[in-house]
Amino acid sequence: MNKNHSNRNKLGMAALTLLAAVFMGAMSANAQIVIDGHFADWDGINAATVDDAKDMADPSGDIRQIQAHVEGDNLHLSMTVDGIAAPSVGDTPEGMNNRYYYHWLFDTDSDIATGFKNDAYEGNPTGLAKPIGADLVVQFGWRDGKPNGVYAYDPVDDDVHLVDDYTFSVSGDTISAVIALSDLKLTEGQEVRYSAFQEGASDGWAVDFVESASLTLSGPVSPAASVNDPADMADSSGDIKNISAVVKGDNLHLSMTVHGIAAPSVDDTPEGMNNRYYYHWLFDTDNDIATGFKNDAYEGNPTGLAKPIGADLVV
Repeated sequence: MNKNHSNRNKLGMAALTLLAAVFMGAMSANAQIVIDGHFADWDGINAATVDDAKDMADPSGDIRQIQAHVEGDNLHLSMTVDGIAAPSVGDTPEGMNNRYYYHWLFDTDSDIATGFKNDAYEGNPTGLAKPIGADLVVQFGWRDGKPNGVYAYDPVDDDVHLVDDYTFSVSGDTISAVIALSDLKLTEGQEVRYSAFQEGASDGWAVDFVESASLTLSGPVSPAASVNDPADMADSSGDIKNISAVVKGDNLHLSMTVHGIAAPSVDDTPEGMNNRYYYHWLFDTDNDIATGFKNDAYEGNPTGLAKPIGADLVV
């Protein structure tokens, strides 16, 4: 433990210690999506979701639900269908073709007059109550039992690809995809509307359109961990009153509130005290008090903490 300061202005260690235990619990509650063909990790995610009724003849490929959310710098998409999302040729019913093209649509400027309008398709009304003007399309194509066109493009000119061969996974009735926001020319915090459709040769090129929903491109925020600590130091400034921490996107946000002034000027320092303060947040990253800096004692003196930790990281 590196230190070169006086004991006089040591911090109230009780608050610091409790943060590590409480905060680690908050972080673990923030679910993570892994593209592995298993979709249980979508459970509990605060995603924008749209459901769609069955309205196609093919027992596979009829969109039942779409979901989207942001995690870190990435856009996570899923699409669940009736039957099988990407059936083998052998799973294709007699009279149907094994050719499916799934599309997620994004209206990035909230203007139906721009981009691809989904109120009609090839001259036929879609009957959507909330049509959009899509400025971005993410396509997942499937033909003859294998991928056929996995890319994102500008619908004004579908030869302009923003992303080719993005990360995806297919399992049973669900397709999942992950694409960096920057690759799609999207920004964190941006408000968009999104929808989807599936067009496939399996049913005479019948098209299945889905209603739209609003989506804010910001990641999930974990519950903040907060710990209070009573006044227990002689200096009128610098005595820790509260610490809190929260994860937003890929970043850890820390705060510390003290009695008096956190960073006082020399003139604000009481007579007889030194203007020298060292604040520390401690983190027990392996939940093992036997490793790292143990805060049950400090320089041979017991700290009196009820729940000491073995800190492996100090900020």
